[in-house]
Amino acid sequence: MPTVPTHPDVLQPPLKWAGGKRWQVPHLRPLWEPHAHRRLVEPFCGGLAVTVGLQPERALLNDANPHLISFYRWIKKGLRASLRMENREDLFYKYRARFNELTRAGKASSQEAAVLFYYLNRTGYNGLCRFNRTISRIRPLVNAMPVPDPAERYL
Repeated sequence: MPTVPTHPDVLQPPLKWAGGKRWQVPHLRPLWEPHAHRRLVEPFCGGLAVTVGLQPERALLNDANPHLISFYRWIKKGLRASLRMENREDLFYKYRARFNELTRAGKASSQEAAVLFYYLNRTGYNGLCRFNRTISRIRPLVNAMPVPDPAERYL
């Protein structure tokens, strides 16, 4: 499977996402270029690898995960992380509990929930987000990996 080189000047997807399509971008680019004047439609945008990789002028993004879509809506508004972005097990469980509390209270589309979703995605095991009807089942991954600001390179 080909890999996509990462360069500091190349935009990277804001989230880790299981089943990400980053590796497909070099194969999709030649297919997309003749149609670049059109709108890109992604029914399952996930981590946003295809959109970020192809850089369309117009795009319609969708996904079945409402937390993901809420996060991208907040990114569009200029979301900034307002909590400690340290990759520590105690913080992970504290933030996950708060995320679940907001979800149960019907506030899953709030700015706070979007920041928590970002933190949980960046520090969760392999970027996996599992949900049942009411709560997050994201597993922690505690290591020394820094957690970047979600809007750092997307504004």
